[in-house]
Amino acid sequence: MIAGVDGARGGWVVALADDWPSPTPPTLHLAPDFAAVVALTKQCAAVALDMPIGLPCGSDVRACDMCARSELARRSPQDIKAPSRLFMVPPREAICASHGDPAEFQRLHRLHRGVGAGLPVWGIVPKIIEVDDALGTDPSLQERIVEFHPELAFAHLAGEVLPSKHTAAGAMRRLATLCDHIPDVARLAVPPNFSPVMLDDVLDALVGLSTAAHLATVADRSHPQSRRLPHDAVPTDSRGLRMEIWF
Repeated sequence: MIAGVDGARGGWVVALADDWPSPTPPTLHLAPDFAAVVALTKQCAAVALDMPIGLPCGSDVRACDMCARSELARRSPQDIKAPSRLFMVPPREAICASHGDPAEFQRLHRLHRGVGAGLPVWGIVPKIIEVDDALGTDPSLQERIVEFHPELAFAHLAGEVLPSKHTAAGAMRRLATLCDHIPDVARLAVPPNFSPVMLDDVLDALVGLSTAAHLATVADRSHPQSRRLPHDAVPTDSRGLRMEIWF
């Protein structure tokens, strides 16, 4: 079994499937917290998570973030905004010392990074902390739970960077891309506790299944053909977590 996971309003969207392409429709779940995600996916050979794993310190930026931005630019030279779909992960000092105060988060971000963070970043800081607490306490989880980026995963499947997921055209292109791999994807059974605004989160979790399936078949993660950034040596953060992005 494999899983794709994306943070969402109200919890975490988890897509579970037996394989990829998925011979039967995946099942969707809304986990209330990351501990529930870990429990729900404990039987999975691989889990692709759309949330940062491994945090930089001070003014450092993650090599995987820079590589992923370059990859988006390479795959979509006509769209100068494409690389901005991947935000630079904030420094650990700003994430862990802000104590739920967005103004303090921005102050610390400017202090350590030299610039403020984009507004959407603050919204996922609590989920970044959830992941950091879980994997920092048990780094062995990273053997089956990896960070992935949905934009790169969709670009790999579609052969190009798709329009923004926040547009109707982008949502339809993502559904069409998934239809080639998941039967009746547009008619998946959505749990009643899902909100209509979660469509993009559901699509991101579903495409994570393609990355999880790839990870499950990779014997040597450092192989150049692995869909991992950076391709060469992967740095670790102050807690020993690998800072890498899969797609």
